Amino acid sequence: LEALVISAWVRGLSDRDVEALLEEVFGQEAKISRSTASRICQRLRTEFDSWKRRDLSGVRIDYLYLDGSYFKMHPKAKAEPVLVAWGIDTAGKPVFLGLGPGATESADAWDAFLSDLKDRGMAPPLLIISDGAKGIASAIERCFPHSLHQRCTIHVARNLLAKVP
Repeated sequence: LEALVISAWVRGLSDRDVEALLEEVFGQEAKISRSTASRICQRLRTEFDSWKRRDLSGVRIDYLYLDGSYFKMHPKAKAEPVLVAWGIDTAGKPVFLGLGPGATESADAWDAFLSDLKDRGMAPPLLIISDGAKGIASAIERCFPHSLHQRCTIHVARNLLAKVP
């Protein structure tokens, strides 16, 4: 039940909606109080806040992948971007570095996102891979001027397939 509560909350349901969902699906015996649902969700919030503030000075990244994905945060809402950073460290292992909301995928949003990674100690990577959006490109130039920047080949291929029948 705890995993279901967390999953529902992550998908944007309120504490009350989570409580109603459990009762609807599992019946009265699975009903949990609003305070229990709230406590579970608060623990998740606390863990996520700790993760997104963690020190990155010990992580050495060779390749940094940046992208924004659009999600509906609430039913009937328009999709909003979530900015994401994955890296490949010097040992060749993937590292999930950052995740954050962005009102848009603008240069300012990416600049704030990348500045946060730097402020937490992430050293400039050797190569940064991203889509071809102007906002992300200018933020990369400002935040990591000495890193190489390459356009993601998956994005290039998708763009070509969209234009060429």
